[in-house]
This record gives sequence, C-alpha cells and structure tokens, in this order.
Amino acid sequence: MMKMNEFHFALENLKAGHPVILATIIRQMGSSPRGKGARLVMNQTRQIAGSVGGGQLEERIKNSFETVITDRKARIFDFTLSEVEAESLEMICGGSISILVEPILPDQEILISTIQKIVDLSQNQKHGWLISQIPGDGQEIDVRHVFISAEGQAVGNLDFGFEIDSGTLKNLKLDKASPFEINFNKGLLSAQEFSIDGQYYFIEPIGKMITCFIIGAGHIAQKLAPLVRLVGFTTVILDDRPDYISQERFPTADQTILLEDFQNVIEHIQVDPDSFLVIVTRGHSSDKAVLGQALQTQASYIGMIGSRRKIALIFEALKKEGFDSGLLDKVHSPIGLSIGAETPEEIAISIVAEMIQERAKLKK
Repeated sequence: MMKMNEFHFALENLKAGHPVILATIIRQMGSSPRGKGARLVMNQTRQIAGSVGGGQLEERIKNSFETVITDRKARIFDFTLSEVEAESLEMICGGSISILVEPILPDQEILISTIQKIVDLSQNQKHGWLISQIPGDGQEIDVRHVFISAEGQAVGNLDFGFEIDSGTLKNLKLDKASPFEINFNKGLLSAQEFSIDGQYYFIEPIGKMITCFIIGAGHIAQKLAPLVRLVGFTTVILDDRPDYISQERFPTADQTILLEDFQNVIEHIQVDPDSFLVIVTRGHSSDKAVLGQALQTQASYIGMIGSRRKIALIFEALKKEGFDSGLLDKVHSPIGLSIGAETPEEIAISIVAEMIQERAKLKK
C-alpha cells in the first residue's frame, strides 16, 4: 500500500496556506517506472513528496503547476513512453501511463478535511479507500474525492447520488463490466478504475502499511529490519533477550517487544490477514514453538529460516501435533528467494525480495 508521507506533506502545506497539486497514476499499459496508485504531491516552491516515475515526466508536471492551480480543475496527462521516448525522458522503461493531476487549495475545506481524515487514520494504523472522480477525454473538472474508512465512514465532496457504504459499494462496476465489492475486513486492494452511468472513478487503498513481525533479534534480524522498513513495511521486532531487543540495535524498527519466552508470542501482537511473520529465532525448539502459533493466525505470509533437514523435523513434529500438511505447505521455508545467499546481508536481501514478491500478489 502507499506510504503516507505524500498526504502529510500536502496537509502541512495546506494548513500553512500554500496550495499543492496531487498527481496520481490511474492507468498503466506496458512497462512504466511506477504502477497505478503511485502519487506525488508538489507545493508552490516545487518541493515534492512521493514519485510517479522521476525524470522529465515529473518535470512536465512541475511545469504545469501554475496553470493547474489557477484553473482549479482536475485533468489527465497522458504519457507514451516507447523505448526511444523513455530514453529521452531519462527513464529506463517504456509503456504508457495516464496521470490524474488535481489542484488542492487552502480554501477547499472539505478536501482538506478528507486529507486530514486520511492522515489521522494512518497515525492509528488504520486504512480505507480513496475514490477520485476522473475527467473524460479532454475534460477538466472540479476536484472531487471521497475517503471511506474500513468502518464504512465516508468524508469528502464526491456525491454518487446514493449513500456510500459497504452494501452499496457492491453495486459499483469495475472495468465497465465486473461486479466490484470492497472487503471491509481486509486492507489490501489494488488501485483500479470503475464506472457509474458513464462517469469514471479511481479507487485506491490508503492507510496502514503491512506489518512485518520479525520474531528473533539475532544477526539475521539486525540486517533484515532496516531493509523491511525501507521497502514500506511497519517493522516490529520480538525476542526474549533484553540485550538483543534494544532500540540501539534496531534503530529503524517501529516497535521492539521483549518477550518472557517464545511460547506465547501471538498474545503480544495483533496479527491480521495482511500481516507478515518472519521466524528467525536462535534455535530449533523456539522456531517450532513460534511456527505452531503462527499457523493458527490469518497471516498472509509466514516464513521460517533453517536448513531443509531442520525444517523437515519441525514439520514432522507439528504434523504429529495435528497440523495439516496443506497448512504447512504454505510456509515459506527455507525463507527467502533462492539466490545462493550465504552471509547475513545476503540472506536478508533474499528474504525481503520474497516479501516484496508476496506483497505484490496480494494486490492483484
């Protein structure tokens, strides 16, 4: 899901009386630098938070700032990036993208309230969905949004002519044909376009980052934690050794938790269907204890370090305790992509690469 710094940046500028423009990739074909839902926010001094691909593409958006703010209208910028054009734009990718560019001014109180709601929810690690109205070909329209929290509460200036809640959202049409429903119990949804009566809209997941719980604070975890945080996961470290679980050892971690032992790990954390669990404790018995607990959660990713022999022994022991073979087959173990990793740094990279791969699958 999208990082929140773009919205914090927008709100900070708007509260200071400065306008901003929001630029969001809403359509993508072929290869392009960023995917649907990628966004940047730009203020009047041309400072930027976020990115839609960099290079001359963002320079074009920067050059449009005054016109967009003066007109106070949302519009779409279309970019075709063939290999030759991509090279001329100082990019390595080809393809085509459409970017929704919207002005937000300090006097637009409802839109500012919408952004404030998004920021407030992010600080409480909650999530929701932002729906934006999309101009038709060649059109310029007023900026219209509605933000819907996971609880179904809506704030914004976008009016569908009917109440937006978890029931009515079932009637929205995705890609002009398919029935579309937001699952209010799950935070992940890929950014997508839908239509109602010929008018197009863009919906995207907004809010909390997926949480990765790294269970075990040894040398692998120490190399892994900053990488996990760098690629956009909320990072929580757990261990039963006070000297290992310090903030000094894990300066980038969002939280460190000191356990009494590894027998009741899940009692100390909130595991939801988006959670990633990485088991890298210091021994066979503690890995087994944690894996047995992890298998009873809804975590979307469970990975455990270890040799194939050790893993086979743990799996066999858990089968004897009643765990289903199909459930064990879902465990990523040995953890990480197979890249021949040997050092702690290499192992950490292989783990994070696998996590990125699995997170991408959740968005499809």
